[in-house]
Amino acid sequence: MIFVDVGAHEGQTLAEVTKLSYPFSRIVAFEPMPAQFATLVAVYGNNARVELHNVGLSDATGRFPMFGANDQLEASIYATKDDVDPAVVTECGFVAASEAFAGFGDEPLLVKLNCEGAEIRILDDLIISDAIWQCADVMIDFDIRKVPGREHEEEDVLKRLAAIGFDRYSLCDDVMHGATHQERIAHWLRGVL
Repeated sequence: MIFVDVGAHEGQTLAEVTKLSYPFSRIVAFEPMPAQFATLVAVYGNNARVELHNVGLSDATGRFPMFGANDQLEASIYATKDDVDPAVVTECGFVAASEAFAGFGDEPLLVKLNCEGAEIRILDDLIISDAIWQCADVMIDFDIRKVPGREHEEEDVLKRLAAIGFDRYSLCDDVMHGATHQERIAHWLRGVL
């Protein structure tokens, strides 16, 4: 099984999933912001099980603006997100999620989506391409709730998942329990592994 960390930030999730007690053959982390990616490289760059990619996932491949400094976990593709400083702009690389998933072969994927609003575009791309079916479980943190005028997109994408009969997902509110991020990730993983 491959663990896919979308929105790896500075490795908060990697601190848990790199433990040898988990059955992951590969751990693949995506982080588009340069400063946070540098931290990932410094901490996990020598870990043979971890693949680090200095790109985000989306529904298209290219270079696009990210808004916010990302020092408080708040950088987003949306300048209007509640906790984003729209004056701070970083052009970052992105890869279509379906394109990235195509590189994983037939191994089942366990996916963490915590990407400050981009989760909708990612899920849409995976649904349209049928790549969603590679996922054994997707833990979704719906940060789109923090983007004024786009809050409805959470319900919309859940309806699209229901329409294709895909129910192998976990909602952050339901599964991320614990005092620390590592404990919350461990709680989710206990329920799906």
